[in-house]
Amino acid sequence: MLSRLVQEYERLAKQLLAAACHEDEAAVDRIDARIQTLIDRLFALRVHSRSEISAQIGFFKRLAQRNCEDGSSVWRYTDAMTSLFERYMILIRA
Repeated sequence: MLSRLVQEYERLAKQLLAAACHEDEAAVDRIDARIQTLIDRLFALRVHSRSEISAQIGFFKRLAQRNCEDGSSVWRYTDAMTSLFERYMILIRA
């Protein structure tokens, strides 16, 4: 499930870039809304293996790196990483 959602994100990110290059504001808004919903789903997803945990946290790390020029995005994605780390640390300690 996680890898399918990440692949969907990558597909939408490419579409967003193409729409932006064509200056299609309606498409940019529509795709951006879908991306935000997908990011929310990726955050809410509860994974169980160590490799999935690493992949999920790594996804948000890449988002922070990709958006390094936008301070609010970096804060949002690093907060997500912190929350995920805390979520899974509780499971590991149990």
